[in-house]
Amino acid sequence: MKLSLLAASLGSLATFVAAAPAPGNYVVHEKREVQTEKWARRSIKLNRDAIIPISIGLTQRNLENGYQYLMDVSDPESPNFGKHWSTKKVSY
Repeated sequence: MKLSLLAASLGSLATFVAAAPAPGNYVVHEKREVQTEKWARRSIKLNRDAIIPISIGLTQRNLENGYQYLMDVSDPESPNFGKHWSTKKVSY
């Protein structure tokens, strides 16, 4: 009886630990400090010319290599000097 209770306790603890989220590899650049009111449909029409500020976070790859890539095409002694990247290569 005690053994099955111990096994059940350890099993539930293992499940809890395995279900914990792993730390992400992201950085929070902006964070809202206040929660705005809930969304609600209103009968008031907004001005079509109103400017609404918005921020969108996108992931970026190879940022740590950016300087190296720039210097590779900018250094006269590099074999890739002057071979600037195409739009397709930049967006890849």
